Amino acid sequence: MRYVGLLVSLFAAVMMAACSHDDGPSVAEPVNVYGVDGVQSVFASVAAETDIEGYIHIAASPRASLASLSEICAVDEYMLISLSPLLLDKQIDLRSERLPFTIESQLRGAGIELLAPGYTSEVRSAVAKVSYDGDAGRLSAMFEATLASGVVLDATIEVMCNLDVNTSSMARGSEIKPVRAAFYDAQPATTTIYLTPAGIDYAEELNKVSYYMALTVDNAMLTWQNCRLEDIGAESAFAFLVRDNYAEENVVDISASQKRGASGTFTISRLGEGSYSLAMSIEVGGVSYAAMFSGECISTAVKKPLPDASNRITYGGEQQPLLSARLEKSEPWLVELTVESGAKVEITAPASFFDGNARGFSQSPDLTVSYNDRTYSKANGDSGTLTVLLDERYGTLSVEFTNYKDLSLYYAGDVTIVE
Repeated sequence: MRYVGLLVSLFAAVMMAACSHDDGPSVAEPVNVYGVDGVQSVFASVAAETDIEGYIHIAASPRASLASLSEICAVDEYMLISLSPLLLDKQIDLRSERLPFTIESQLRGAGIELLAPGYTSEVRSAVAKVSYDGDAGRLSAMFEATLASGVVLDATIEVMCNLDVNTSSMARGSEIKPVRAAFYDAQPATTTIYLTPAGIDYAEELNKVSYYMALTVDNAMLTWQNCRLEDIGAESAFAFLVRDNYAEENVVDISASQKRGASGTFTISRLGEGSYSLAMSIEVGGVSYAAMFSGECISTAVKKPLPDASNRITYGGEQQPLLSARLEKSEPWLVELTVESGAKVEITAPASFFDGNARGFSQSPDLTVSYNDRTYSKANGDSGTLTVLLDERYGTLSVEFTNYKDLSLYYAGDVTIVE
């Protein structure tokens, strides 16, 4: 597992979804099997997961009773296939593919230390295909390769699971990321679509994300017609913006009257109220920008609600004051809030979450909120959003949380920090 860093956040601590299968299904067609020079063996354990960046990982081992991907990759024999969701349902020539993938084999007699874009010296030829049927909850994979040694390795893997697969994507140069938030601003004559890889809920938070893209078009273009930048007249409302909030030199801002030598095409369609499809490929200053998106967008008119200024917790319709806060820098960090009744609220989260950005349970298994003998987390199937900011200069902490049902809290004030 030395090379997982080649994919963006590959095996990040935060898993969005996971599933496993042990001892293989009993079906007519052979699945969960592999062959080394024609000698066939059985995968006794299979598991699949998606990580915080949306990458898909499927691992299999002849060792039995392994329930997770991490368990499989810790034994002496296993095979791992990891790839961008943009490669799903495609027959991939692994020697020429440039989108992110990683394949590793520790199978006896057919070892592959690393097969990834730019790292193909260990194989003479190699193809793979990974498919996911969300309705049936089935992930399947096939792999065939002739290794540099001449050994032929083939594998067929299948696992029943429920994965959070996002095939909407955006690219800036060679950097490809899933679209995690989309917003729209519909005016009488124009429409603007905003896309970002950050998981935010309100358009006003776009100034906090690493970067976002915004495409403005005349409403007459919302018909999925292929529009070439070269054909757009100066009177058009067309505009394309890439806003990098951390690096001003990466900002791109062009319009119909100021194209700055840009070229490319885009197609956009309004599917329904707040729902759009967009495909775009634009080159500006020698850098390519692309996006593929289809689905619901959030209106820019939806504003983030202002919190009640008082420190309080509301549970089951009953509101109580929050009196104090304590932060323990363990792993993960632990926040303890004292309720007027004497009860405690305990919040755990990675240290990186204390930056003032909104996070959901899907972004880390270490994100939990416990109150009244109940723990809210991704593992327990809960929804919720936590925003927490630590200012060590002044010894203050602000915390806001809601599970969108019966629990919400807000605290801003002094905090006791325990290193």
